[in-house]
Amino acid sequence: MRSTSFTVRGTDEAWRRHWRRMPEPGWHDLFALTKRGAASMEGDLRPLLQNLQYFKDLLALPRRLPETN
Repeated sequence: MRSTSFTVRGTDEAWRRHWRRMPEPGWHDLFALTKRGAASMEGDLRPLLQNLQYFKDLLALPRRLPETN
């Protein structure tokens, strides 16, 4: 496996709900997902936190795509 500095993992439900055009409270943010136990962040979180807005914007990009149910 490829080595990583940090990982962000979430359940299928977490990403589906996070990527809705207008996510509900508790599903709207990376830290909200971890607080509810639907996602986790592991490893050296320094690069994540130093570039937090970039990663939040990157993880929100699928919201621009048409929703499929």
